[in-house]
Order: sequence, then C-alpha cells, then structure tokens
Amino acid sequence: MNLVIVRHGYAERSAPSDAERRLTTEGEALVRETATIARRVLPSLGALVSSPLVRAMQTADIWREAFGLSEPPLVDQTAGPGATSYAVTEIADSLNVETVAFFGHQPDVARLVLDFAVVGQVNFPFDPGTVAWISFAGKPRLKGGTLEMLLPGMK
Repeated sequence: MNLVIVRHGYAERSAPSDAERRLTTEGEALVRETATIARRVLPSLGALVSSPLVRAMQTADIWREAFGLSEPPLVDQTAGPGATSYAVTEIADSLNVETVAFFGHQPDVARLVLDFAVVGQVNFPFDPGTVAWISFAGKPRLKGGTLEMLLPGMK
C-alpha cells in the first residue's frame, strides 16, 4: 500500500473562519505544479481523502483533475486539523485501494510522515504544497513505511 500525504497550498490570511480560508492564486498555482510533477512519479491514485477545511478540499480537487480521476475526494472530519496516524490508518484500510492521497494541514502532515516512515528524528520543512509518498509492504502501520519521495512545495 502507498500513502501520499499532501499539505494544502498557500491560503488566504483571513476569512470569516479558519475553516473557510481558500487557496490564494499563488496557492492554486503551486498545487497544480506539484500535482503535475507528482503524477509523473507516483503510482495511480485509488482514492483521495481530504480535511473538511476549504483549502484542503480545493487542493484535493486540483489533484483529482491533475490525475484524471472521476470520483470526488472523500471529505472526512478525522482528516482535518489534529489528524492522527490511527485515523489515517483506519480510513486507508477501509478504502481497500493500493494508493490513498491524504490532504491536510501542518503540523499534522509532517507528524504523519514521521509516524509512518522510518526517517529518524529528522526535522524537515513541510511547506504549503509539499508532498510525501510512503510505501508499505501490506497495510500502513507505524514506522512500517519507506519514504519514497519528499517533494517540497516550491515558491
């Protein structure tokens, strides 16, 4: 199985609520660029799972278009701020596909990579638009994955 963990692109600084913050024009362009690059190297995506916050849902939808997927992203509250490796594992297991892409927020996305992949106590930036691909022999489990790719969000 493969997990692809994606941080949303740059978002507006203000909105009526944090949940309603949308991607900026720069954020949309960044996500399109990283999705285009990722499509060249990632395995086919079987499912997209997004945080319910607008900026993450927009990021997931841009990926859906870039990968030519017809199914809309699954929006799941447990993928939102505070997402845990347990929740991600439960969702991934329930989908029964080979590759799942999760769209979320910092610091959760960086913590998920550290939880799933054997990368030591490395402190790496997980800037907006960053993508991590973690492969597993079988189902996802803590420290059971290999970090195959870390594609930093470009500015």
